[in-house]
Amino acid sequence: MPVLDFLANNPYLAGEVLFLPTLVVLWLLAGPQRGMMLLAGAMAVALSAPLGSPLADAVWSPQHLIGRQLGIEDVLYSFAFGAASWGLATILFRNDYVAHGTLVSFLRRSVLVTLAGLSIFGALLPGVGGAGATVLGIAAIAGWLLLRHPDWRRLACCGGLGFGLLFYFELRVWFAFWPEARNWWIPGTLWDTDLFGVPLGEVAWASLNGAAHPTVMAFICDVRRVTDR
Repeated sequence: MPVLDFLANNPYLAGEVLFLPTLVVLWLLAGPQRGMMLLAGAMAVALSAPLGSPLADAVWSPQHLIGRQLGIEDVLYSFAFGAASWGLATILFRNDYVAHGTLVSFLRRSVLVTLAGLSIFGALLPGVGGAGATVLGIAAIAGWLLLRHPDWRRLACCGGLGFGLLFYFELRVWFAFWPEARNWWIPGTLWDTDLFGVPLGEVAWASLNGAAHPTVMAFICDVRRVTDR
C-alpha cells in the first residue's frame, strides 16, 4: 500500500505517527487535565526552535521528510512530548492541581522563562557548547522552580520517570521496525552510549524534559494544589 510504503521509507515520521495512539490514551486518562495537556504540547512546539536545534546538531542527524531541522517530525515529537509529559506528571493527581493564571500572567511568565533560558544558554555556550548549555539551562530553571515550589516536585518526579520509561520503549519500537535508525546518533558522544539497546543520552534527555516541562508549565500557568486555593 502506498501509505505503508511511505511510512516505511520515513521512519522518523512513522515513529511519531505510531506514538499517537499512546498520546490519545493518555489524553483520555487525563480527565480535567486534558486542556493542560494540549497547552503543554503547544508550548513544547513553541520552545523547540530556540532550544531544540543546538542540541540536535550535536547529538543526532535523523532522516527528515523535508529539510534538515525542525521538520514536521520534530513538530509532532515536540507536541507529543509536551502533552505526554503533562499527562504522565498528573496521571496520579488529576484532580489535585488547578491552573490559576490569567492570559496576562501567562504571557508575562512565558517571556520571563524564555529570557532566563536564553540568558543561561548564552552564558554557558562558550564553555560547554550548545548541547551542554541546553541541558544545563533547562536543569537550572527547573531546579530553581522546584526549590521555590515543593508541591510541584511530585509532578516532576512522575513526569521524569514516566516519560523516560515511555521514550525508552518508543525507541525500542523504532529500532525493531527500522534498525537503521540507530545510526542517526553521532558516534563517540554520551548520547550514543548504549543503554539496554537504546542511546543513553536520549533516555536521560527524555527524563530531564519529562520533569522540567511540567514544572515550567506549572509556573507559567500558576498551577496550585487544590488544598492551597
